[in-house]
Amino acid sequence: MPGHPAPRRHRPTTVAVRIGLAALIISAAAPVAFAQRTVRIVERVEITGTVQSLSPGRIRIEDEDGQVRLCRIQKPDERGLALQGAVVNFPARIEVRGTVEPKELRPGMLVQVTVKATSSGRVSGKVERLEWLDRLEPTVEELEPPPKRNKAGRYRLVGAVVSVRRDRVTLALPENPHIRRSKLAVPLAKDARVDVRLSDLSRVRAGDRVRDAVLVHFDTGDWAVQSVHIELAQHDAKAAPKKSTSKKSGRPGVAKREDAYGYLSDAPQPPRDVRSSHFVLHTDISDRQARMLLDRLEIMYGLLVGYFGQKPRRPIECYVVRDLRSWQGRLPAAGMAKIAEGAGVTISRRVGSGAQAVVYACDRPGVVQHEAVHAFCSQTFGSTGPTWYAEGIAEVGNYWKEDQESVDVPAIVIHYLR
Repeated sequence: MPGHPAPRRHRPTTVAVRIGLAALIISAAAPVAFAQRTVRIVERVEITGTVQSLSPGRIRIEDEDGQVRLCRIQKPDERGLALQGAVVNFPARIEVRGTVEPKELRPGMLVQVTVKATSSGRVSGKVERLEWLDRLEPTVEELEPPPKRNKAGRYRLVGAVVSVRRDRVTLALPENPHIRRSKLAVPLAKDARVDVRLSDLSRVRAGDRVRDAVLVHFDTGDWAVQSVHIELAQHDAKAAPKKSTSKKSGRPGVAKREDAYGYLSDAPQPPRDVRSSHFVLHTDISDRQARMLLDRLEIMYGLLVGYFGQKPRRPIECYVVRDLRSWQGRLPAAGMAKIAEGAGVTISRRVGSGAQAVVYACDRPGVVQHEAVHAFCSQTFGSTGPTWYAEGIAEVGNYWKEDQESVDVPAIVIHYLR
């Protein structure tokens, strides 16, 4: 195509990518080691282009010459990338940049903004620029102290969005010595904009611009993303899909978008109890991780009740452990051993005419969900049933979606089963 630079190609390389991560976690409750083999990169290209479509674990990109490639993409927090007949550890470097209007912000998103404010929470002036970032902790940083009492100081804030109106955005602030209010209304200028800087694809849509991408072609026939820099396009709001009226996302065991938990701290905590309607977590994971996990468990619980038509008489108790050093003397030996393996176990005992089951698990959500299904069955029926059924239904519980009779299973698990 005239006027566009051709993709830069590199010669096939003999550099091998080692496979089978030494204890790649595939099952929800136990590590599975893959035998090693060698997969070779036969081609590497650098392109610019446009996002054509997105699906879990895949992105379709059309380059400037009109060539379309369906590429596999491993998020940084995933443990492997399933290719045809192989699994590699090939996390992509993802950068998403762009500018959106404040009305695109949603409750729970973390926003950074610099304001002049008094200790009582009165903001001076209107803000023209905000930043929407990920992987930040809510903070209030003093840039310039107030010149005198009851006067405005200058602060850099990172807060979770509470609400957005035409002329202001309200942020939830952490406890701090500078601004006494827990919520701060920030006035917006008429042409205020939000700069987007993200490291995931959660906001990417078809039509967004691929500023640059490095793609590799494996000898399995698969294309994969090594790095990608995407610029968000200005989409026509009228053409955008209608929002669902459901409060739940339909993702496996996830009640809300993950950015809806941005107001909670992601810092590890000392062991304490965190509760929901049907679960009690004894845990040292962060407040954010704990609330996300409980929401996943509650949705799974509802699906299990709908499937079996029965439910346990008492809440399900789960020990979810991030750092075993904080739990010395608090856990049974069997639980300690499984957690040390990066796995989990459910221990049941008779209580009167029924059973009480306690989950002991590492802090991987899939492990906790798997074990929680065992606990559900044990407390409801007094037994988990034969092993083939108990393990099968526990895995189904990990992948179920609301309002869907089929089960979506990640490609990496399909590879293992084959």
